[in-house]
Amino acid sequence: MIDKVTHVKNPLTVIAMFAGIAEISGTIVLPFVDESHQGTFIWFLMLFPAMLVGVFFATLNFNHKVLYAPSDYKDEENFLKLFGFSEPHEQYEKIREELNEDISDKSLNSKNLKLSQAILAEKLSLMSISKKMNLTFKPDVKFKTPSGRYILFDGVAIDGAYVHAFESKLFTHKSTVKNRVKKAFIQAYQLQEEWQGVDARKLIFHLYIVIDSADINELDIKKQVEELQANYSVRLKVEVVSLEDLKNEWQFG
Repeated sequence: MIDKVTHVKNPLTVIAMFAGIAEISGTIVLPFVDESHQGTFIWFLMLFPAMLVGVFFATLNFNHKVLYAPSDYKDEENFLKLFGFSEPHEQYEKIREELNEDISDKSLNSKNLKLSQAILAEKLSLMSISKKMNLTFKPDVKFKTPSGRYILFDGVAIDGAYVHAFESKLFTHKSTVKNRVKKAFIQAYQLQEEWQGVDARKLIFHLYIVIDSADINELDIKKQVEELQANYSVRLKVEVVSLEDLKNEWQFG
């Protein structure tokens, strides 16, 4: 029985169709080409498939992920595994780098305390968004962009035509909020541009701003976020929540 023909889903189909149409068309028009150019045209017909195969295998070797769509996998969880998961030391360095921007007290005790709070904020906020969106977010996913850059996400989930990337940022000082939120918008825009060359699914960013300071006003942060969203054309959804509210939501502590 002949399977039902569906629409084109991935680059492999496009390559096969393009190569087949090019060769068939070239063979058909060959008798109509002027004799003085037939030699050149024949060389093209012979060399073109070899060049196409060479480029294909080069792509397969260096960036094979772009040749497949998530729908090609029987289990879409394998699509997430394809990008890999970050190592514990990478997760630690990511959080430590973010905290260095936020901590004014450089003492070891303060750093260790904020590190544990940042890890707690990340885990609780990931549980919170999973519950609200009714999606299973895989934690600590590492994505390699076409330019060779590695991006670490706190969580990633797939929902039909969308890939949801989640980031949680803990804020303990009012002075660092605007710059770090703006940085998140810039990174989201850059990643959104690179993602278009990876997969047809739309990438949506979810940013949880977790507050752990009485000096930070939630309304002020939301106003800053609205101003930034007007300046950056990104699919970025932001939620502002206090660490205390997250703890109460999950009856922690």
